[in-house]
Amino acid sequence: MKQLAAFVKKEWMEQVRTGRFWLLLILFVLFGVMSPALAKMTPWMFEMMGDTLKEQGISIEKIEVTAFTSWQQYYKNSFMLLLVPVVLFSGAVTGEYQKGTLIPVLTKGVSPGIVIAAKWIIQVVLWSICYGLAFGITWAYTAYYWDNGEVSHWLFAGFCIYLLGCWMIALLLAGSVFLKFGMSVLLFTGGVTAVSYFLGMIPQAAEWLPTRLMSAESLLNASVGMEEFEKSVAVTCVTGLLLLVGAMAGIGRKRV
Repeated sequence: MKQLAAFVKKEWMEQVRTGRFWLLLILFVLFGVMSPALAKMTPWMFEMMGDTLKEQGISIEKIEVTAFTSWQQYYKNSFMLLLVPVVLFSGAVTGEYQKGTLIPVLTKGVSPGIVIAAKWIIQVVLWSICYGLAFGITWAYTAYYWDNGEVSHWLFAGFCIYLLGCWMIALLLAGSVFLKFGMSVLLFTGGVTAVSYFLGMIPQAAEWLPTRLMSAESLLNASVGMEEFEKSVAVTCVTGLLLLVGAMAGIGRKRV
């Protein structure tokens, strides 16, 4: 436990020192503000374009903006919320391979699995802080301007995106153990996610796939219930744990 605590502290200091933590924080604050801001500005933007559209024969009826509009905008931006940490963390392990910084650590008898566990803990902590901040800002602004009570399952929908982010971090670390370069890890993570997404077009497979969680927006208007996501939540948790265990086992067999 002392080794794990020491490596967790080291990883935390690394994220702060390199500025990744602050960059994530700024970007996620912007994401949190952006969704309700765009929803609030939508009627004004269409009003500004009204004369131009009328000249083209396009008539626009009065647009009503609600809390649903704000949350809908948030989940449309959720792909970017997932993409940013994946890009920033893609070189976390491969960078140490290339610099040779893992060699002195592992030769001192430190378990290779501890290195992966520490990286996963810090990356999930950063994801949790930043995602929670973006989600909380969106909730606060939406509650201020409208009423969150008119939106169904907004909290569970937010959890679905959060869980998918944790799964993608585990996938990223698994790829990092077996690939040499950050770009390769990024392509691997994106490729597996894309395959899962396209398999989701098969109705019989969709409910079992982690990327099913990306459609959590459908919960907002109660068109589907939370039980529709139970299988994908379970599969995401199990496969995420297997990916993490595989990464911890795999790094011990990799030549660094």
